[in-house]
Parts: sequence; C-alpha cells; structure tokens
Amino acid sequence: MNHDTTVTAVIATYNSAPTIIQSVESVLNQTFKQIEIIVVDDGSTDTTRAILEPYIAQKKIVYLWQENKGCGAARNRAVQLAHGEFVAFLDADDYWHPEKIEKQIILLKKYRKYVLCYTDTYLFDEHHTPYVPPHAWCNRPRSGNNSLSLLSQNILTLSSVVMPTAVFRKLHGFVEEHKAMMFADYDLWLRAVFVGPFYAIEEPLVFYRVHPQSSEKIKSNFFEILQLFKREFRQSKTIKEKIYYAVGYSITWIKYTRAGLIARA
Repeated sequence: MNHDTTVTAVIATYNSAPTIIQSVESVLNQTFKQIEIIVVDDGSTDTTRAILEPYIAQKKIVYLWQENKGCGAARNRAVQLAHGEFVAFLDADDYWHPEKIEKQIILLKKYRKYVLCYTDTYLFDEHHTPYVPPHAWCNRPRSGNNSLSLLSQNILTLSSVVMPTAVFRKLHGFVEEHKAMMFADYDLWLRAVFVGPFYAIEEPLVFYRVHPQSSEKIKSNFFEILQLFKREFRQSKTIKEKIYYAVGYSITWIKYTRAGLIARA
C-alpha cells in the first residue's frame, strides 16, 4: 500500500460533548496513520468546544464552528476543505475499530472500480450493552451492486463508509435540506449506485450507538423517505434512474401502509 495515501475523517457534531472524545480518540488510534481529522461543530451550545480544546491546541484536529445548518451541510463543508484522497465519515456518538481504515484503504486501493467501502456494524445501546433490534435492522453487508438492497432500506451505516473524495464531490455531497437531514446518507448511497459498485467488509469495524426511537419518529421517517425517493425521481435525468426511484417509492409506500400509518403524501 502507498503510505502517501491520505484519508480525511469527517466528524459532524452537535451537542455531543459526552461522546465526542471517544469518537476522536478512535480515529487517532487507527493503525493507518495518514489521517487528517476535521470536526465541524454544527452550532453546539454545550461544552463540545471546551472538551476539544486540547486536541485543537495540539493540532490533532481541525475544528470548525458554524451556525446550525444540519449534519449534511456540516459534512459538506468538511469535505470542501479535505486534503485526503479518501474521505471517511464518523458520527460524534460512534467510534471505530483500530484497524478499520487500514483494512478499507487496502481494498479500495487494490480494487479501483468500487466507489465506496463499508463494513458490518456492532450495535450497542445507551448502557453500552449489545443491542439486538426487534426486526431486521439491515441486511448483511455484501459487495457488488447494492441497488436492489437499498430500495427497501438503508443497509449502510454512515460511520462505516470510506469513499474516494473525488467520487463524493462528483455526487455533489449530501443534501442540505433540514427536513431531509436524517436521511442525507441514504440519499447519497442511492445516487452512488449509479456511479459504481460498493465493497463490503463482513466484519463489524464500527460501533454504532442506538438511541431510543418513538413511534411518532418512525412515522415521520417513513414520510421523509417517501419524499427522498420523490425528490430523486424529479431530479433524475435518465429513464433508468426514474424507474429505480419510482420502484423505491412504491416499496416504501407499501411498508408505510402495512405499518398502519396514516398516509401523508
């Protein structure tokens, strides 16, 4: 592997003082060392800045603060400034296995056709105990064309993804609309399938913190996913893309109605 290869780790944070240090330290402790860390603080009102001050002073991280615009805008700002050949995303309440980036970069450098690499995910709850979802939270990671799997649900954990910075910029990054914020990553993957295949590592190399979710939140999620497919359908330029997003909308609608939710779209 070319040791001149660099990775930009992007951490968007908003009032994540209790968990941000664990996230940053998991990047600093990677076996792959050519990593720059850009933390974009999306208008935090807690002690995030104070907690990160030693890392800023020692130039271990680049810290940027902005008025609250949403995680999509925060991540896009970081990638605008990124120097890395690859970009990796990490939520401020998740953390990485020490060998995560090294394993992914080896594969992405070896197999150039892949537009991103993602890994399996270890889920844990607020008590830091293993979390087993009551239903299929996601499919098992698999390499290749993920377009069909993505039509039914988001199978990628954002904090597991590494992709060439050039690919991210070609896709024009994350959507920045506030109402689409929760699914900005899903939206990006749905566009990325038209650029190339994904490489999956069937090993949990990211630790994902699961937060309690109310039934009203689930209802809202279904609605926003419908809007996601509708928006991409309108913006797509080819018949193939329009058919793809139309099928995704239909599948989501079926799930929406089967869940007993009142139609809102």
